[in-house]
Amino acid sequence: MRKLAMIVIGMSLTLAAPAPADAIRKWRTPDGKLYFGDRPPAGSKLLGMIESTERVETVDVPPPDPVPRKPGAAEAGAEISRRRAAEREAERERAHRLASAVEFGPHTVTLGNLNWIVVGVVRNRADESVHDVRVGAGTAWTRTEPSTIPGKSEATFRLEVPRYAYGDTDAFPGLEVDWREKR
Repeated sequence: MRKLAMIVIGMSLTLAAPAPADAIRKWRTPDGKLYFGDRPPAGSKLLGMIESTERVETVDVPPPDPVPRKPGAAEAGAEISRRRAAEREAERERAHRLASAVEFGPHTVTLGNLNWIVVGVVRNRADESVHDVRVGAGTAWTRTEPSTIPGKSEATFRLEVPRYAYGDTDAFPGLEVDWREKR
């Protein structure tokens, strides 16, 4: 009830002494700065009203003209986008072609006391060279000889894979090949 009475008194005081339409309220914000306007930050204290003695007229200003574009700029931008998309597609096709071109040739797996010994060939059927070619199984990896395989050629490898890494099994884990396109 007391809260309702305070609200009614506050509203009656606001309505009883309206501020002039062209008056500006001056406030001190909690951080000590001055604020001019009708909606101050929370916790601000009203310092007073500033009455405007001068009338200001508003003038309609048309929006600025759009930035002039060079003739053909849109077409040039579209052409650049088409060219970049074609370059990306060509690079994807090249990477796919190379990925399917590097393969294992003949290889032998010999089971030793502690290691599998794998000797074999890696072929590059593509026209481009592949670099840093590695052959591996699990955590054991080795480079081919040579490590760069020119297009349409092959390289040899010898890899020793520890048996203990795969438990007490006689099954060979299988080979992987890894390489980079560019040096």
